[in-house]
Amino acid sequence: MFATLGRIIGLLLAAAVLQSCSAIKLGYNNGPDLAYWWLDGYADFTGEQAIRLKEDLGQLQAWHRRRELPEYAKLLRQAQALMPQDVDAAQVCSEWANVRQRLDVLVVAAAPTAAQLAMTLQPQQITALEKKYARSNADFRKDWLDRSPEQVLDKRYDKALENAQTVYGRLDTEQRELLRQQVARSGLDEQTRYAERLRRQQDTLQTLRQWLARPPEPAQAVQEAREAIERLMRPSVPGQKAQEAATQQMCEGVAALHNRTTAAQRQHGLKWLAGYERDLKELAAQPQK
Repeated sequence: MFATLGRIIGLLLAAAVLQSCSAIKLGYNNGPDLAYWWLDGYADFTGEQAIRLKEDLGQLQAWHRRRELPEYAKLLRQAQALMPQDVDAAQVCSEWANVRQRLDVLVVAAAPTAAQLAMTLQPQQITALEKKYARSNADFRKDWLDRSPEQVLDKRYDKALENAQTVYGRLDTEQRELLRQQVARSGLDEQTRYAERLRRQQDTLQTLRQWLARPPEPAQAVQEAREAIERLMRPSVPGQKAQEAATQQMCEGVAALHNRTTAAQRQHGLKWLAGYERDLKELAAQPQK
């Protein structure tokens, strides 16, 4: 299902970098199973679809373990080199671009799996996907569009605080106030995010229905799946402008907070990053089951 499948597969297989160090190995090694159960909630797979998807997810993870985990470890080493010193927004954005590049590589690598599965979907499964989108969109509206600006700010701030304290340890009162100011300055526009969400979903549904009416050859399907993923990962003009503004503000906010951290907090961050690097190296060295 193109972007839907590619994003979920990619993010679940890469989920190790978003978890605590104590959970990284368990989460990563169970990534294919987690991805399967998540995806099954979108389309309710048949027995044959389930068998093929599980095999493909296992192969995708084997590739990811061998090729991508060492790249993640390199990014963590780069971040460790920056941690002890003050940084500027350009440095933060450069590191973020490297992370996005790795995730983009993973999503594109998932294209053959997405194409293979998409070609087997039946009309009732595409209808189930559309209903899943509707439920997900209702949740998005409830979480972001139906709240007051103050509630949205509180929700963003709570998540930002959780992330910051995972890296640096407990923030003091002044640091928390700075973080809240940076979150308030965010260029995120929930209406634009929602419009982009709807655009991607409709594009995916349209492509799937076209395939259902005129199934492509397997090689052509993979190529079209890659094109669909690339198209869906590329925002519309309003979405692109909003994304660029939000990214720039995020980089400025991260730099501002980092530059206000103490030597002890930066040491906490160094240990956190080093722990990830160690665990990723160990995961990369493990044989695929």
